[in-house]
Amino acid sequence: MMAEETQPTLFLLPTVLAPETAETVLSPQIREVISRTDIFFVENLRTARRFISELKTGRKIDELTFLSYTRTHREQKRSNR
Repeated sequence: MMAEETQPTLFLLPTVLAPETAETVLSPQIREVISRTDIFFVENLRTARRFISELKTGRKIDELTFLSYTRTHREQKRSNR
């Protein structure tokens, strides 16, 4: 019998506009998803790390993987078409 393969899931996570407001504006489900996620595709690495740290999920920020997707990268992709 073959093991059942699980499909990866992509979550689009909102972020807060003002610092230290996550507790009041984000639903508990968002914190739960972030606490179970190991890889993040982000626009701004510093902002993403700060946001996730502020949520205090118990995860060590240095054990997570962040892949930055910058504006320059998007512009290069468009010019290669």
